[in-house]
Amino acid sequence: MSDPTALPLQFLKANLVFQLEVGRLLRQGGQHWAEFAARAIGEEIGQRDSGIRELLRSGDWQALSALPAGALCRQLQQRIGDGQDLARTATIAQKTFAEGLAAAVQAWQRASAEALAAGTGAGPEAAWRAMIEPRARLMAAIDPTSGADGQGSGARDD
Repeated sequence: MSDPTALPLQFLKANLVFQLEVGRLLRQGGQHWAEFAARAIGEEIGQRDSGIRELLRSGDWQALSALPAGALCRQLQQRIGDGQDLARTATIAQKTFAEGLAAAVQAWQRASAEALAAGTGAGPEAAWRAMIEPRARLMAAIDPTSGADGQGSGARDD
């Protein structure tokens, strides 16, 4: 390799792409939560407005006395629906984030292995093994049961 800055530059690019992807995933998750909160607040305001209008229209004392009980039932039903919506939103947001993060980590690993392979002139597998070999030797010295070949210490087989 003729350019000594090529390898660090490729690693920097891989890390920056990873950082951008994680930022995008966090922003997307924040948008999910903001949309949920806006919808919940809008529904709550609409229900309160409806309740106030109903109260203003009613000229009957008996109807007015029944409003709190009816409002309580509606609020309980709404809270149950809110809890279900919250659980659904949380599940979708978490699943989307986890899948996106896994894809981003895989892309980062691939880009890093390719950069290392280009920098060392070896294939990605050999470059990856060369990179983790010092760690594997250290782990074998500390704990002989960990395996000096690096297979038991986070080595990749792709």
